[in-house]
Amino acid sequence: MKKKISISINATIPNSFITTAHGKTKTVSTSKIKNKIANK
Repeated sequence: MKKKISISINATIPNSFITTAHGKTKTVSTSKIKNKIANK
């Protein structure tokens, strides 16, 4: 389930996909932000 979410984020936010080289933890951060936006 978690892998599907990260794939969805990469599809919606190509920027996070580019930053994967810098740090995979950044994708986790974006997932939390995306959740907040979805809640709004």
